[in-house]
Amino acid sequence: MNNKALKKGFIKTNNNAYPHSQLFKDIQEAQDERNCFAHYYLVVPNEYNETIITLAEFRDSIKVHEYTMDEYMKLLNKMSHCIIEINKLKSSIT
Repeated sequence: MNNKALKKGFIKTNNNAYPHSQLFKDIQEAQDERNCFAHYYLVVPNEYNETIITLAEFRDSIKVHEYTMDEYMKLLNKMSHCIIEINKLKSSIT
């Protein structure tokens, strides 16, 4: 995508970004979150609080990832937005 922008005359400077750089950033963040859900253990909490999902990463130490309903919905919305934007780009290329 960046190469196509360059071919169309886009010039990268310190004051601007590639046309789809935010989409690439959002996709990377969504992919990182997806990896948490795919590879970390689901933890059942001992007490009730705002957290609806808790994931635990066991590496050198235990790292806990907690999601409230709002955080989880924001994550799903971000993923949906990425899918919509990817489909727009795909249709503009073909």
